[in-house]
Amino acid sequence: MIEAYEYDPYGKHVLITDGNSDGHVDFDSSDNRDPLAGSDIGNPYMFTGREFMAETALQLNRNRFYDCQRGRWISRDPLGYVEPSLYQYGGSDPLGHSDSSGLWWLEHKGLTEDSFDRALSGGKLIPPGDKCREHMLDKLIEANKSQDSNAAFFSELYRHYNRELRPEESADAANASYTGYISRETKDFTSLMGTITGGCRNPVDSAVCTQGLRILGRLSHTWQDYYAHAVLRGGPNDGQAGPAWSANPPITGTPDELGTALKASSWHSFTDPGEHGRPPSEPAYRDGSNGSELRKNDARAFVTTKFEQYLGTWLPKCQCCCPPKK
Repeated sequence: MIEAYEYDPYGKHVLITDGNSDGHVDFDSSDNRDPLAGSDIGNPYMFTGREFMAETALQLNRNRFYDCQRGRWISRDPLGYVEPSLYQYGGSDPLGHSDSSGLWWLEHKGLTEDSFDRALSGGKLIPPGDKCREHMLDKLIEANKSQDSNAAFFSELYRHYNRELRPEESADAANASYTGYISRETKDFTSLMGTITGGCRNPVDSAVCTQGLRILGRLSHTWQDYYAHAVLRGGPNDGQAGPAWSANPPITGTPDELGTALKASSWHSFTDPGEHGRPPSEPAYRDGSNGSELRKNDARAFVTTKFEQYLGTWLPKCQCCCPPKK
Protein backbone atom coordinates (compact mmCIF):
# COMPACT_ATOMS: atom_id res chain seq x y z
CA MET A 1 0.00 0.00 0.00
CA ILE A 2 1.56 3.27 -1.09
CA GLU A 3 -1.00 5.65 0.45
CA ALA A 4 -3.56 5.45 3.27
CA TYR A 5 -6.02 7.70 5.10
CA GLU A 6 -7.31 8.05 8.65
CA TYR A 7 -10.46 9.96 9.56
CA ASP A 8 -11.91 11.52 12.68
CA PRO A 9 -15.68 11.06 13.25
CA TYR A 10 -16.53 14.13 11.14
CA GLY A 11 -14.29 13.17 8.21
CA LYS A 12 -11.17 15.24 8.78
CA HIS A 13 -8.50 13.07 7.19
CA VAL A 14 -4.80 12.47 7.65
CA LEU A 15 -2.84 11.44 4.54
CA ILE A 16 -0.38 8.65 5.35
CA THR A 17 2.52 8.08 2.94
CA ASP A 18 5.85 6.26 2.80
CA GLY A 19 8.39 7.92 5.12
CA ASN A 20 11.44 5.70 4.85
CA SER A 21 11.65 5.13 1.09
CA ASP A 22 10.76 1.45 1.30
CA GLY A 23 7.97 1.93 -1.23
CA HIS A 24 4.95 1.37 1.00
CA VAL A 25 3.10 2.57 4.09
CA ASP A 26 4.24 0.79 7.27
CA PHE A 27 1.59 2.16 9.66
CA ASP A 28 4.22 3.07 12.22
CA SER A 29 6.26 6.12 13.26
CA SER A 30 8.28 6.02 10.03
CA ASP A 31 5.30 7.11 7.92
CA ASN A 32 4.60 10.69 6.86
CA ARG A 33 1.28 11.94 8.29
CA ASP A 34 -0.18 15.12 6.79
CA PRO A 35 -3.59 16.42 7.96
CA LEU A 36 -5.92 17.50 5.15
CA ALA A 37 -3.25 16.98 2.48
CA GLY A 38 -4.17 16.15 -1.08
CA SER A 39 -3.45 12.70 -2.47
CA ASP A 40 0.06 12.11 -3.85
CA ILE A 41 -1.35 9.66 -6.40
CA GLY A 42 -4.20 11.83 -7.65
CA ASN A 43 -7.05 10.19 -5.70
CA PRO A 44 -9.74 12.84 -5.19
CA TYR A 45 -12.12 10.66 -3.14
CA MET A 46 -12.01 10.89 0.65
CA PHE A 47 -14.67 10.81 3.41
CA THR A 48 -17.86 8.92 2.36
CA GLY A 49 -16.34 8.51 -1.11
CA ARG A 50 -16.76 12.15 -2.13
CA GLU A 51 -14.34 14.55 -3.81
CA PHE A 52 -11.95 16.47 -1.53
CA MET A 53 -10.40 19.70 -2.80
CA ALA A 54 -7.09 20.29 -1.02
CA GLU A 55 -6.90 23.92 -2.11
CA THR A 56 -10.04 24.79 -0.10
CA ALA A 57 -10.13 21.82 2.35
CA LEU A 58 -13.77 21.35 1.36
CA GLN A 59 -15.55 18.24 0.14
CA LEU A 60 -18.22 18.25 -2.57
CA ASN A 61 -21.10 15.96 -1.56
CA ARG A 62 -23.14 16.34 -4.76
CA ASN A 63 -25.58 18.96 -3.48
CA ARG A 64 -23.36 21.16 -1.31
CA PHE A 65 -19.88 21.59 0.14
CA TYR A 66 -18.89 20.01 3.47
CA ASP A 67 -16.28 21.46 5.85
CA CYS A 68 -14.77 18.47 7.66
CA GLN A 69 -12.71 20.69 9.97
CA ARG A 70 -15.88 22.19 11.42
CA GLY A 71 -18.08 19.13 10.91
CA ARG A 72 -20.77 21.14 9.12
CA TRP A 73 -22.06 22.12 5.71
CA ILE A 74 -21.20 25.58 4.40
CA SER A 75 -24.61 26.03 2.76
CA ARG A 76 -28.23 25.27 3.59
CA ASP A 77 -29.86 21.86 3.10
CA PRO A 78 -31.81 22.03 -0.19
CA LEU A 79 -34.55 19.92 1.41
CA GLY A 80 -35.16 22.63 4.00
CA TYR A 81 -35.87 21.94 7.66
CA VAL A 82 -35.64 18.15 7.65
CA GLU A 83 -33.45 18.52 10.75
CA PRO A 84 -33.46 21.39 13.31
CA SER A 85 -30.29 22.83 11.73
CA LEU A 86 -29.90 23.29 7.99
CA TYR A 87 -26.13 23.00 8.34
CA GLN A 88 -25.46 20.09 10.74
CA TYR A 89 -23.95 16.87 9.39
CA GLY A 90 -25.65 13.51 9.86
CA GLY A 91 -27.92 14.61 12.68
CA SER A 92 -24.77 15.39 14.74
CA ASP A 93 -24.21 11.62 14.89
CA PRO A 94 -21.33 10.95 12.46
CA LEU A 95 -20.49 7.57 13.97
CA GLY A 96 -24.01 6.30 13.36
CA HIS A 97 -24.95 8.09 10.13
CA SER A 98 -23.28 9.31 6.97
CA ASP A 99 -24.62 11.86 4.48
CA SER A 100 -22.72 11.38 1.24
CA SER A 101 -25.37 13.10 -0.88
CA GLY A 102 -25.71 16.29 1.17
CA LEU A 103 -29.42 15.50 1.65
CA TRP A 104 -30.06 14.29 5.18
CA TRP A 105 -32.64 11.62 5.82
CA LEU A 106 -34.82 12.57 2.85
CA GLU A 107 -38.53 11.96 3.54
CA HIS A 108 -38.70 9.56 6.50
CA LYS A 109 -39.05 12.00 9.37
CA GLY A 110 -41.93 13.95 7.82
CA LEU A 111 -43.75 10.80 6.75
CA THR A 112 -43.46 9.34 10.25
CA GLU A 113 -44.72 12.51 11.91
CA ASP A 114 -47.66 12.69 9.49
CA SER A 115 -48.67 9.06 10.06
CA PHE A 116 -48.30 9.38 13.84
CA ASP A 117 -50.44 12.52 13.96
CA ARG A 118 -53.09 10.97 11.72
CA ALA A 119 -53.22 7.80 13.80
CA LEU A 120 -53.76 9.73 17.03
CA SER A 121 -56.35 12.08 15.53
CA GLY A 122 -58.30 9.55 13.48
CA GLY A 123 -60.76 8.61 16.23
CA LYS A 124 -59.61 5.00 16.69
CA LEU A 125 -57.17 5.76 19.54
CA ILE A 126 -57.50 7.76 22.74
CA PRO A 127 -54.75 10.39 22.35
CA PRO A 128 -52.19 10.59 25.17
CA GLY A 129 -51.09 13.78 26.92
CA ASP A 130 -48.61 16.14 25.31
CA LYS A 131 -45.53 14.87 27.17
CA CYS A 132 -46.33 11.25 26.38
CA ARG A 133 -47.05 12.14 22.77
CA GLU A 134 -43.68 13.89 22.49
CA HIS A 135 -41.89 10.91 24.05
CA MET A 136 -43.59 8.46 21.70
CA LEU A 137 -42.75 10.46 18.59
CA ASP A 138 -39.13 10.97 19.68
CA LYS A 139 -38.62 7.22 20.10
CA LEU A 140 -40.37 6.39 16.83
CA ILE A 141 -38.26 8.87 14.84
CA GLU A 142 -35.04 7.88 16.60
CA ALA A 143 -35.61 4.23 15.68
CA ASN A 144 -36.75 5.11 12.16
CA LYS A 145 -33.48 6.99 11.68
CA SER A 146 -31.46 4.04 12.99
CA GLN A 147 -32.43 2.01 9.92
CA ASP A 148 -30.13 4.26 7.89
CA SER A 149 -27.19 3.76 10.25
CA ASN A 150 -24.06 2.60 8.46
CA ALA A 151 -24.36 -1.08 9.42
CA ALA A 152 -28.06 -1.46 8.64
CA PHE A 153 -27.82 0.56 5.45
CA PHE A 154 -25.00 -1.36 3.80
CA SER A 155 -25.37 -4.95 5.01
CA GLU A 156 -29.06 -5.52 5.74
CA LEU A 157 -30.79 -4.51 2.52
CA TYR A 158 -34.01 -6.32 3.46
CA ARG A 159 -34.74 -3.48 5.89
CA HIS A 160 -35.03 -1.13 2.90
CA TYR A 161 -36.77 -3.19 0.22
CA ASN A 162 -33.53 -3.40 -1.72
CA ARG A 163 -31.85 -6.51 -3.08
CA GLU A 164 -28.16 -7.24 -3.45
CA LEU A 165 -26.79 -6.54 -6.93
CA ARG A 166 -23.44 -8.37 -6.69
CA PRO A 167 -23.94 -11.30 -6.56
CA GLU A 168 -27.46 -10.62 -7.77
CA GLU A 169 -30.24 -11.63 -5.40
CA SER A 170 -33.48 -12.79 -6.99
CA ALA A 171 -36.63 -10.71 -6.65
CA ASP A 172 -38.44 -13.58 -4.91
CA ALA A 173 -35.61 -14.05 -2.41
CA ALA A 174 -35.59 -10.32 -1.66
CA ASN A 175 -39.36 -10.36 -1.09
CA ALA A 176 -38.99 -13.28 1.30
CA SER A 177 -36.24 -11.48 3.24
CA TYR A 178 -38.29 -8.30 3.43
CA THR A 179 -41.51 -9.93 4.61
CA GLY A 180 -39.54 -12.21 6.96
CA TYR A 181 -37.92 -9.22 8.64
CA ILE A 182 -41.27 -7.48 9.11
CA SER A 183 -42.74 -10.70 10.52
CA ARG A 184 -39.91 -11.04 13.05
CA GLU A 185 -40.29 -7.47 14.25
CA THR A 186 -44.07 -7.66 14.58
CA LYS A 187 -43.83 -10.97 16.47
CA ASP A 188 -41.26 -9.41 18.80
CA PHE A 189 -43.62 -6.48 19.41
CA THR A 190 -46.51 -8.78 20.23
CA SER A 191 -44.33 -10.89 22.53
CA LEU A 192 -43.05 -7.80 24.34
CA MET A 193 -46.54 -6.45 24.93
CA GLY A 194 -47.52 -9.83 26.33
CA THR A 195 -44.84 -9.60 29.03
CA ILE A 196 -46.22 -6.39 30.56
CA THR A 197 -47.87 -7.20 33.84
CA GLY A 198 -47.58 -4.33 36.29
CA GLY A 199 -47.73 -1.25 34.12
CA CYS A 200 -46.46 1.78 36.00
CA ARG A 201 -45.76 -0.29 39.10
CA ASN A 202 -43.04 -2.33 37.41
CA PRO A 203 -39.92 -0.45 36.17
CA VAL A 204 -39.15 -3.31 33.79
CA ASP A 205 -42.43 -2.68 32.00
CA SER A 206 -41.40 0.92 31.31
CA ALA A 207 -38.28 -0.28 29.51
CA VAL A 208 -40.32 -2.82 27.57
CA CYS A 209 -42.72 -0.09 26.46
CA THR A 210 -39.83 1.98 25.11
CA GLN A 211 -38.50 -1.08 23.32
CA GLY A 212 -41.91 -1.57 21.71
CA LEU A 213 -41.83 1.97 20.32
CA ARG A 214 -38.40 1.32 18.88
CA ILE A 215 -39.71 -1.72 17.03
CA LEU A 216 -42.54 0.33 15.54
CA GLY A 217 -40.09 3.07 14.58
CA ARG A 218 -37.86 0.63 12.72
CA LEU A 219 -40.87 -0.89 11.02
CA SER A 220 -42.14 2.53 9.94
CA HIS A 221 -38.92 3.07 7.99
CA THR A 222 -39.11 -0.38 6.40
CA TRP A 223 -42.75 0.11 5.43
CA GLN A 224 -41.97 3.54 3.95
CA ASP A 225 -39.04 2.15 1.97
CA TYR A 226 -41.34 -0.20 0.07
CA TYR A 227 -42.93 2.87 -1.51
CA ALA A 228 -39.54 4.52 -2.07
CA HIS A 229 -37.75 1.56 -3.67
CA ALA A 230 -40.25 -0.66 -5.51
CA VAL A 231 -39.51 -0.92 -9.24
CA LEU A 232 -41.24 -2.64 -12.15
CA ARG A 233 -40.85 -6.39 -12.57
CA GLY A 234 -40.87 -8.01 -16.01
CA GLY A 235 -41.74 -6.63 -19.41
CA PRO A 236 -39.91 -3.96 -21.40
CA ASN A 237 -39.61 -1.64 -18.37
CA ASP A 238 -38.16 -4.28 -16.01
CA GLY A 239 -36.15 -2.63 -13.25
CA GLN A 240 -37.39 0.87 -14.00
CA ALA A 241 -39.14 2.97 -11.37
CA GLY A 242 -42.11 3.77 -13.52
CA PRO A 243 -44.57 4.43 -14.73
CA ALA A 244 -45.91 2.49 -11.75
CA TRP A 245 -47.91 4.59 -9.29
CA SER A 246 -48.11 7.18 -12.08
CA ALA A 247 -49.38 4.64 -14.65
CA ASN A 248 -52.99 4.49 -15.85
CA PRO A 249 -54.21 2.27 -14.31
CA PRO A 250 -51.71 2.50 -11.41
CA ILE A 251 -49.31 -0.36 -10.68
CA THR A 252 -49.02 -0.44 -6.90
CA GLY A 253 -48.70 -2.66 -3.87
CA THR A 254 -48.24 -2.53 -0.11
CA PRO A 255 -45.74 -4.05 2.33
CA ASP A 256 -48.44 -6.60 3.14
CA GLU A 257 -49.22 -7.34 -0.51
CA LEU A 258 -46.04 -6.69 -2.48
CA GLY A 259 -47.64 -7.01 -5.88
CA THR A 260 -46.56 -9.40 -8.64
CA ALA A 261 -45.71 -6.53 -11.01
CA LEU A 262 -43.18 -4.94 -8.63
CA LYS A 263 -39.87 -5.95 -7.06
CA ALA A 264 -37.19 -4.58 -4.75
CA SER A 265 -34.67 -2.33 -6.48
CA SER A 266 -31.12 -3.68 -6.74
CA TRP A 267 -28.22 -2.00 -4.90
CA HIS A 268 -24.57 -2.68 -4.16
CA SER A 269 -22.75 0.55 -3.34
CA PHE A 270 -22.62 4.27 -4.08
CA THR A 271 -20.38 3.51 -7.06
CA ASP A 272 -22.52 0.55 -8.17
CA PRO A 273 -26.08 1.67 -7.29
CA GLY A 274 -28.08 -0.66 -9.54
CA GLU A 275 -31.80 -0.05 -10.04
CA HIS A 276 -32.00 2.06 -6.89
CA GLY A 277 -29.84 4.77 -8.45
CA ARG A 278 -27.09 6.83 -6.88
CA PRO A 279 -28.35 9.00 -3.98
CA PRO A 280 -29.99 11.49 -3.88
CA SER A 281 -31.84 9.63 -6.62
CA GLU A 282 -34.53 7.21 -5.44
CA PRO A 283 -36.88 5.07 -7.54
CA ALA A 284 -39.84 7.00 -6.14
CA TYR A 285 -38.48 10.25 -7.61
CA ARG A 286 -38.30 8.68 -11.08
CA ASP A 287 -41.91 7.44 -11.26
CA GLY A 288 -43.45 9.87 -13.74
CA SER A 289 -44.58 13.42 -13.08
CA ASN A 290 -46.63 12.68 -9.96
CA GLY A 291 -45.49 9.18 -8.97
CA SER A 292 -43.40 10.38 -6.04
CA GLU A 293 -46.34 12.17 -4.39
CA LEU A 294 -48.64 9.21 -5.03
CA ARG A 295 -46.12 6.87 -3.41
CA LYS A 296 -45.72 9.17 -0.41
CA ASN A 297 -49.49 9.44 0.01
CA ASP A 298 -49.79 5.65 0.04
CA ALA A 299 -46.88 5.37 2.49
CA ARG A 300 -48.57 7.83 4.88
CA ALA A 301 -51.87 5.96 4.67
CA PHE A 302 -50.31 2.52 5.17
CA VAL A 303 -48.15 3.51 8.15
CA THR A 304 -51.09 5.37 9.69
CA THR A 305 -53.10 2.15 9.59
CA LYS A 306 -50.24 0.20 11.17
CA PHE A 307 -49.74 2.80 13.89
CA GLU A 308 -53.45 2.63 14.69
CA GLN A 309 -53.19 -1.15 14.94
CA TYR A 310 -50.06 -1.45 17.06
CA LEU A 311 -50.42 1.70 19.16
CA GLY A 312 -53.91 0.41 19.94
CA THR A 313 -52.10 -2.33 21.85
CA TRP A 314 -49.32 -0.12 23.19
CA LEU A 315 -51.33 2.76 24.66
CA PRO A 316 -53.55 0.80 27.11
CA LYS A 317 -50.52 -1.01 28.49
CA CYS A 318 -47.91 1.75 28.42
CA GLN A 319 -49.59 5.15 28.67
CA CYS A 320 -49.40 5.05 32.46
CA CYS A 321 -45.58 5.13 32.31
CA CYS A 322 -45.27 7.55 29.41
CA PRO A 323 -42.98 9.37 29.53
CA PRO A 324 -40.87 7.11 31.76
CA LYS A 325 -39.88 8.47 35.14
CA LYS A 326 -36.22 9.48 35.32
